[in-house]
Amino acid sequence: MAETSIDFSHDDGLKIYDFYNDYVFKWIFGQQVNARFTICLLNALLDLRGERSIETVTIMNPFNDRQVHDDKLSVVDVKVQDGAGCLYIVELQVLPEEYFIRRSIYYLTRLYGHQLKKGQSYGMLKPATAISLLGFDLFRDSKRVQEIFAFRNQDNSIELAETMRLHYIDLTRFDDRQPFALRTRFEKWLHVLKFGEIYGKIGSELDDGLKKEEGITDMVNELKKINADAEKRQLMEAREKSRTYVISQKESSFRAGNREGKIESKFEIAGNLHKLGRPLEEICAATGLGLDELKKYLATLSTP
Repeated sequence: MAETSIDFSHDDGLKIYDFYNDYVFKWIFGQQVNARFTICLLNALLDLRGERSIETVTIMNPFNDRQVHDDKLSVVDVKVQDGAGCLYIVELQVLPEEYFIRRSIYYLTRLYGHQLKKGQSYGMLKPATAISLLGFDLFRDSKRVQEIFAFRNQDNSIELAETMRLHYIDLTRFDDRQPFALRTRFEKWLHVLKFGEIYGKIGSELDDGLKKEEGITDMVNELKKINADAEKRQLMEAREKSRTYVISQKESSFRAGNREGKIESKFEIAGNLHKLGRPLEEICAATGLGLDELKKYLATLSTP
């Protein structure tokens, strides 16, 4: 299908959708055709260099498959396996969410624990890493941009290496005042992720220090491309409305007397809207789920 472009030069006020948009993040980092961007992102965020660098990846199905019918259905933004078999989850969480830490640990343990088939040796288990890019303050007692959690003993003298690691990266704490020439690869990628709205507009220019960082120029060009595509803009707008919908539901829940501000997951919302007979397209717009994603979830509801 031919892409329909929008002329940005005639509308300086046109909204630019950035990496905080669920559709944008998955489009750029969650497709095999864009695997080079995912490789550069992982190498930068995990500071992998030389022989430790990731060279190839396979973008996996983001659904965490159920082992039994009663398992909770879950889906992540990006799930990746590198050439050595190591596994990664990358998620962008813009809004605070109750029990987010528990959720991220749950996703990681499922990723690690579901590697083996019947009869396979535990020696075949590969390391699993979960990366959460956050648009809110998760650890109020921390001043660091990145907090890394691993299995260690009480005095930190022994680490259970090659198992599981959690990385929480707080974009709200990222200090953007340092000159680009002095920034690390990690800091350059965080800058582009945080300020994608600036670079997604046709005509915007990258600093020379950013251009020299592998993958950033092509990735930003892809961001501009999807922002200039009318069909994709409709999908990005639907995801934006979904975020607004979740916020309003959370506020309504709090006003109704639920002190914890608990909000149903987008899957539970989708199920409830389906029971009310709402069209699938409307449910997708309200929840941010893709049509195929929604159909797969609804099929699990009807499975005996």
